Parts: sequence; C-alpha cells; structure tokens
Amino acid sequence: YKYSIAVDGEQKQSVLFNSTEGAEQPAAAVVEMGNTGTGELTGINVSLDGDDAFMFDRSKLAQALLAGDAGEVSVQPKAGLQAGTYNAVLSITVNDAQGNALEGAQISLTYIVSAKAGTPSFVLRGENGGALDSVSLTAEVGYTDSPMADISIFNNGDGQLRDISLTPGGKDAGMFQPGNGSLSSLGE
Repeated sequence: YKYSIAVDGEQKQSVLFNSTEGAEQPAAAVVEMGNTGTGELTGINVSLDGDDAFMFDRSKLAQALLAGDAGEVSVQPKAGLQAGTYNAVLSITVNDAQGNALEGAQISLTYIVSAKAGTPSFVLRGENGGALDSVSLTAEVGYTDSPMADISIFNNGDGQLRDISLTPGGKDAGMFQPGNGSLSSLGE
C-alpha cells in the first residue's frame, strides 16, 4: 500500500499564502493524493488542525481510492481576514483495505496578511498568546470574586492605534465591566 501527496504539483510539506488586508484572497492550494500501490486505500480523512484552523476552508476528498486512482482537496484562507499571521495544519489519515492505519501526512499552512500602508491594525491575544475572537469566564454560584481575563492588544500594522477602549457587546453585555487596564507603548 503506497500513496503520494503533491501540493500544486510539487512534493512539499508546507504552503505559504500571502495577501494584503482588503485585497482578494489568495488562490487555493490543490493537494493531490494518488494511490500508487496495488490495493485500495480506505478511511481517507482530511482535517484542519491548529489554533487558526477556522481561518481556512477546504474541500472534501474521496474516502477511498482504488489502485492507480487519485483525488484532490483544495485549501484556501478565508476572505476578509485582518492583518496578521494565521497557521494551521492540513492532516490526512488513511487506512489499507483491511482498515489498518497507514502513515498519515501533514501539510503546514501559513497565511500572512499584511496591513495596508499607513493603516493601524490590531490583534487581540489572551494569556496563552493565542489569537482571541471571544473570551469565556466561569464562576460558581455564591462566588464573591468576579472572574477576570487578561487581553492584550498588539499593533501589527504600520499606523498608530489611537483612542483604544473596550466595550462588552451582545445580549448579556451589561453583566460585564472592563477592569482598570493600562496601556504601554512598545513602539509606534
């Protein structure tokens, strides 16, 4: 049982996408899987993993490939992302005809979105340094201290951020109150 993986017709284990904020999204990368052995490949599964996996879209790949057959999956960063660097891994798992797992493949995906010239841009990062799109807080009934979350704002553009404020939103926004924060400049 053998198979080959090619990305845009080349043997490589990573894909780098580049774009400028507000520009069209980059073209999709095409990952082709070919069954180069004599037996059927089954249980083929393709997944996106990593902190920024939700920033990429992928198509589906057939779950089985007969000897000599090939299939492909396309992967593309989502449109409209803010300036920043987004990383994910495209993982492919596969079994032989008897359902025994074969060695899988992983392809690293990196999407770098550059800020427009003279445009401030920011990314929110939590305590562990990961990008945030939401914050979850949990407290027990009768607990007297309010749970808190530390959020950092990083300027990853080439313009200056001004008048920064934090305002909770959504239907339960009145239940939250921004704490006393501090701003420090690490350069403009």
